[in-house]
Amino acid sequence: MGVLVRSFLLLGVLLWLLPTVASASDAMRASREAFDAGRLEEALTHARAAVEEGGDEPQVEALLQVGLIYNAMGQQKQAVRALAEAMPRADRAGGTAAVRVRQAMAGATMFSRQADDAEPLLREALALTEGRDDPELRHARALVLHDLGILLAARGRVADARQHFRDAAALAEEAQDPSL
Repeated sequence: MGVLVRSFLLLGVLLWLLPTVASASDAMRASREAFDAGRLEEALTHARAAVEEGGDEPQVEALLQVGLIYNAMGQQKQAVRALAEAMPRADRAGGTAAVRVRQAMAGATMFSRQADDAEPLLREALALTEGRDDPELRHARALVLHDLGILLAARGRVADARQHFRDAAALAEEAQDPSL
């Protein structure tokens, strides 16, 4: 096969892949906008489209979005299913993806019959941030500590909850992050 033919084949493959990435990105943007506006069915449609369009990393974000939408709709079983599908991909991607998926899964399980699964998921998410100096992971750690505090307080473990809230507040103060 000549160099020119191979070049055209490679160009064709690249041009075929490019719209997919743009489509997944556009679908996620549309999903987030619809979610923020409270149009959950529309948000779900766009997020599902992003799952179909994206590669491994975009699929993690899209499946996380699907899980969050189902949770907001009160459909925890579907939320857990989408997040369980995202978890191995998030683990491969590493970074905050694995933490965020576990945190979302814990949130979905807290309000379902699987409430006992929430604490181990949050503790796994916490372990993924342990000793890491990445600002995104410190931010994620503060959020997980906060969520764990809420869960423990709801279970009557107030002293443990207070300590988690204090740790989350200390991280927020250290990071000087107003969103925390």
